[in-house]
Amino acid sequence: MYYAIEHKTKAMNKVNKKCSKCKKTKNVSEFSKSKSTKDSLQYQCKDCVKAYRVTNKEKVVEYYKSYRIANKDKFKGYEEANKERALKHRESKKLPYHIVYALPNFNNSNEVYCGVTESTHQRMINHKSEGRNTEGWFILDVVKTKEEALDIEKSYHEQGYKGAKGWYNKKVA
Repeated sequence: MYYAIEHKTKAMNKVNKKCSKCKKTKNVSEFSKSKSTKDSLQYQCKDCVKAYRVTNKEKVVEYYKSYRIANKDKFKGYEEANKERALKHRESKKLPYHIVYALPNFNNSNEVYCGVTESTHQRMINHKSEGRNTEGWFILDVVKTKEEALDIEKSYHEQGYKGAKGWYNKKVA
């Protein structure tokens, strides 16, 4: 036990480390942390890890999908156990104002969708997961209260923008 603590302490005082992939010696800040290695740093530098993920994007995505499916019970248990923590985290990401936004080419058509959210990042993730095209989305207005945002959204719906309930359609020129 003492040896392990001493070894970790020495490793933490390192300034440089050699990447196992590109073989370059780099500052330790160029390596991500890893609990499973002796020096608490990954073997490959951040640049090499990123390059791998970019060049093998489909392979990486497929791996994580299959891992999540194979360990469904593990993830379900984690989600259930941390429901309150996740909710608190999502709430902390919400902004103190409401955003009225638009999605051009909604459902890969010429329709424009208009909606209200407190978190555009999370909302775009939700739209993507529902199979919607989020490319080119933009902010129409930002206001303090939800009531103001809903009034503005309604006015855009009256101008012909499609809404969540599909009240109106507007064609992009």
